[in-house]
Amino acid sequence: MLRWISEHKGKSIGIVVGAVLGLGVIQSLTIHVSPLSWGWHQPVDTADGVALSGYDTVAYHVIGAATMGSPAHHVRWMDSNWHFVNEDHRALFEAQPTKYAPQFGGHCAVAVSAGSTTSADPTVWHIEDDKLYVFFDEEPMKDFRARRSEIAQLAEQAWKGAGNP
Repeated sequence: MLRWISEHKGKSIGIVVGAVLGLGVIQSLTIHVSPLSWGWHQPVDTADGVALSGYDTVAYHVIGAATMGSPAHHVRWMDSNWHFVNEDHRALFEAQPTKYAPQFGGHCAVAVSAGSTTSADPTVWHIEDDKLYVFFDEEPMKDFRARRSEIAQLAEQAWKGAGNP
């Protein structure tokens, strides 16, 4: 067995490295991770064409909670469908979409500050200066809260530097 390993060591390492890299690519595609500079991201992070996985972006501001919207109350904005809990929230969004839409198209704010996009969990959020930020999970949100102005500034520069609105 040791003889076979020494004879095939280079091939085995290549296979292992290839498998690991392949799994990394597959994993990154499933959680929508990509450097902003690649331009592979969408301006609005969507699941099946629905922003914030169907959560009502106005509800964060008005109700103060992550609240699932309904397709019965929807708007199409920035090539994405946005769902709302009622017609009042839909009307507020239509009147001022940039006020209510999450920063960085709903991508994780901390990932954007590092020059990447990562899909966010819409139940992990924070409002700062009347702006909605969403995060991949609790750890990036804690980091954001600890270094708000630094992360927000870096994210804004990276987002606009990649040609986003």
